[in-house]
Amino acid sequence: MKKVLNKDKYFQIFLISILLFNPIIDLVTSFSIRFIPTLSSLGIIIRIMILVIIISYSFTKDILKDKISLFLFGFIIIYLIFYALNVFLTKDNTLLLNEMIQYSKIIYFPTLFITLSFLVREANLFKIKIKHIVISVLIYSLCILIPYFTNTAFVSYDHSKIGFVGWFYAANQIGNIIAISIPFVFEYLIREKNKMITKIFIIFLVLASIIVLGTKTPVLSLAIVLFVYYIRYFIKSIKNNADIKIFIGSTLAIVALLIIIPITPFYKNMITHYNFQQVSSLKEIITNPTKLDHFVFGERFKFLNDTREIYSNSNISSKILGIGYYDSQTKEEYKTIEMDFADTIYRTGSLMFLFIYGIIPIIFLSKINSNPKKVKECFPYYLSLILALLISVTAGHVFTAPSVSLYVIIIMMMLYQKKVKE
Repeated sequence: MKKVLNKDKYFQIFLISILLFNPIIDLVTSFSIRFIPTLSSLGIIIRIMILVIIISYSFTKDILKDKISLFLFGFIIIYLIFYALNVFLTKDNTLLLNEMIQYSKIIYFPTLFITLSFLVREANLFKIKIKHIVISVLIYSLCILIPYFTNTAFVSYDHSKIGFVGWFYAANQIGNIIAISIPFVFEYLIREKNKMITKIFIIFLVLASIIVLGTKTPVLSLAIVLFVYYIRYFIKSIKNNADIKIFIGSTLAIVALLIIIPITPFYKNMITHYNFQQVSSLKEIITNPTKLDHFVFGERFKFLNDTREIYSNSNISSKILGIGYYDSQTKEEYKTIEMDFADTIYRTGSLMFLFIYGIIPIIFLSKINSNPKKVKECFPYYLSLILALLISVTAGHVFTAPSVSLYVIIIMMMLYQKKVKE
């Protein structure tokens, strides 16, 4: 019995370590892509190895005896076989490995969700807290700011826009992680008492990294979270004077944000993008669908139409299982739409789309608490998931990017853990 408890304790530490070492894995990914192209998939290989360890541990808890988990795993495995077979029969065999690597990024989210939700329910093994998410975000911030101040940072864009991604590779993914985590940073700052120096340090690191990064997603997420907390604590301050300090703090933060934004790379990038449109007024962009798509969505709807055309001209098997990620004729990688829902349905087929965005959410919603009082206690968790959903629809790189989807799953499991403890 004691050995079992020790194993469970070590596994709890292992799960926390996965979160805290996520920035390190992203650094490995960045350096391997930039300096050792032959090892460009090293990051996803490490993540798959970690996933295998978690699945293996779930076997010791008899996950295969759980009918729901067994059915979900069975679907993923069977679909994987048919997907690989379709690639093998319709494309050059040299593309199979690359297609499987890309496919693994899609199934990472549902596979980890199935495994962890079982372990949370059956073994109560999930001990990740808000502070762990905050620490992880601070590591990301340091790995952006240290390179920036030492002039060793990589740029976020390869053209006229301004921004620095630190030592990382994908600015969109790093920005999404910070954006999704902002509600937890807020909650940590509110809950922690008498730690003013620590709070100032956290605010500086997170805010500075958002400014340096130059992408719009974390800036807009920060604005949304500030506004939501402002409204929340305005209502609370009317009922309870004790909350008025937080309301005043939120007000001052909004004012500060409005002052800071015009001098940030984000704002300068927006001006650069606006001038690129060669228009005399904002109305010309709003009334022109093509310019609006380019200015607001980075031509995602154009890529959506292009992908839809490729999909409509594909064979029946590719319509069912998806067109994949590489052109069968040129062997070049398709340009992704960067909208998670669209990329999933066209790349891996409608059945996988329904599985990830239909069955998984239904299972998750059935596991969490619907008590209004409990929902209020979990406010930052729900706000973070809403942000993740909005980002996945408009900017992508959430459910299709393992480094980002890890945070979504952790937040989901934190909510589920609260229900299990009751």
